[in-house]
This record gives sequence, structure tokens and C-alpha cells, in this order.
Amino acid sequence: MLAFAGIGRPSKFYDSCRQAGLAVLATQDFPDHYRYSENDLETLIKRAQEKGLRLITTAKDFVRVPETFRASIAVLTVDLIFADSEKVKERVLTPLLNKSRKADVS
Repeated sequence: MLAFAGIGRPSKFYDSCRQAGLAVLATQDFPDHYRYSENDLETLIKRAQEKGLRLITTAKDFVRVPETFRASIAVLTVDLIFADSEKVKERVLTPLLNKSRKADVS
């Protein structure tokens, strides 16, 4: 895989790819929130083809890829699963709901 990312810490994405069992043989960093140009994508596709690799990026970056290039790029999706979802509800959602209810009363 040739992994590329325009996020704050691209190395974390590359590590996630490897942890998912992907063979990341090349990487390309871009600045955070980078807007990919057609030239950027053409260069990445050419580089991947020359090395016999497939392109992969983050879901965040994929939405900034021009539509015409999306079929050439895989996306690593990440699901966040909490070991104790009830505790998350208790500590995060309940205070938010209580705050919202207080605002409705005011």
C-alpha cells in the first residue's frame, strides 16, 4: 500500500494501517486539512502504479479527493468501540442532556 494523509499526525494513520494488517510500503504526508489537486492525485497514482501498490487514505482525506479519483483509492475506516458504553453514557451523554434540558427551561 501507498498510504497518504493530510492530517495532524499522519504517522498515526500509517500505524493504524499496519495494525489492521496492511503492508504499508510507502507513505506521503500532506499538511493538515490539505485540499488535494488533480496534479497531486495523478502523481500519487503514478507513484503507486510504478511500485505496484494500491493507494489508501483516511475517511477525512477521502472526502477532499476529487470525485474522478476516488475509484483509485481505498479508505481505512475506523470504528470507535467503548469497552463500557454505559459509563460513556453516564459521563458524557447524561451531562449534555441535563445541560440541554436546563437550557430548554430557561
